[in-house]
Amino acid sequence: MFVCGAMVCWCVLAGLGLGLDRGMASFRGSAWGWMGRGRMVRAGLTVVMVLACGGGRPLTAQVVTAALGVQTAPSAEAVNPATNEVYVANYGNGTVSVIDGATDTVIQKVTVGTEPSAVAVNPVTNEIYVANYGSGTVSVIDGTTSAVTARVRVGNDPDAVAVNPVTDQIYVANYGGTTVTVIDGGDNTVAGTVTVGSAPNAVAVNPVTGK
Repeated sequence: MFVCGAMVCWCVLAGLGLGLDRGMASFRGSAWGWMGRGRMVRAGLTVVMVLACGGGRPLTAQVVTAALGVQTAPSAEAVNPATNEVYVANYGNGTVSVIDGATDTVIQKVTVGTEPSAVAVNPVTNEIYVANYGSGTVSVIDGTTSAVTARVRVGNDPDAVAVNPVTDQIYVANYGGTTVTVIDGGDNTVAGTVTVGSAPNAVAVNPVTGK
């Protein structure tokens, strides 16, 4: 994931480097283990690495600038470029770590639902949406206070989330079924449910076209 400034991009990677799902290796610790349906991780080490990767520097010149301890089995991360805060979903203990991007320090730990597997940010409203795979909910975090302001019931095994900051709508892929839940960010209620294919596990939004 990248947060771009004038000359520097910060690559924030969960675990010790690259987080991969669906049976692919996730470099996160000392021993292999399964985390949720079809989700294989290395449990034990709980670190977020920050890399300086911008300014036109070659790949060989990119360096790790920080290693931050978070919580158990970090599985996803999202950045609010407006506030320079980073949100890390910790699948193993139902929390989200909040990192100050200016100092590269963990400043908050927010308790959310069971097995948070995805996180997305609306930089316009400064609200953070966390898909809780194990509890079938989305937790809404106020970025100003780091308080959970809503818990929205969605489909089975929500595994991905994306935000359209233009329309203030949130899209949640429910891996345990065949649907995407649409949340109205204005009041954080379910605005609709869209039937898609089996086991949807990723979702993305184009805020320009609304697709």
